Amino acid sequence: MKAEGILGQRRVGAYRVWYIREIAEETKKILPKRIISSLGRAFLKVFGDNAYEIAKKVGYAIIDEVYDLLTFEEPPSEENIFSTVAELVSMISEGISAEGIKLREGRGIFRVVVEDHFLDPDIIKLIAHLFSGTIAGIFEKILTRKILVLDPIISNKNSGFEIIVEVKL
Repeated sequence: MKAEGILGQRRVGAYRVWYIREIAEETKKILPKRIISSLGRAFLKVFGDNAYEIAKKVGYAIIDEVYDLLTFEEPPSEENIFSTVAELVSMISEGISAEGIKLREGRGIFRVVVEDHFLDPDIIKLIAHLFSGTIAGIFEKILTRKILVLDPIISNKNSGFEIIVEVKL
């Protein structure tokens, strides 16, 4: 299936993450940034102050829907789980890159860069909470236990936004 171009793979440390290439590529095209921005503004109008917590829950629910599309040769260990989760987050959309850094005592941080400086700060805040839920969902699927994900920290960068999410296993 790999030779026929059906499956794709990415190396994450000593592991390979396999995915269905067509689904991954099409998923990146489903929601162009303009639609994301419109959905975000509508989300804020409908849910008001609760929008950010709901976005986190939506991010978590997305993982429930797509996790079965990903296969691992063997499950990632806690030693390299941060880089595995970062690689999966990077695959979500074009213009998104993520880096996972393991700290000590079961803690780590994720640096997610969104390459779009035209998005409204409230939309970026929604996206940041969506990523927090997504990160939590991936960790909990792999580790099969609850984890703590702190609220994201957002900063402007020249070409977009940087989102920092702290995780405690």
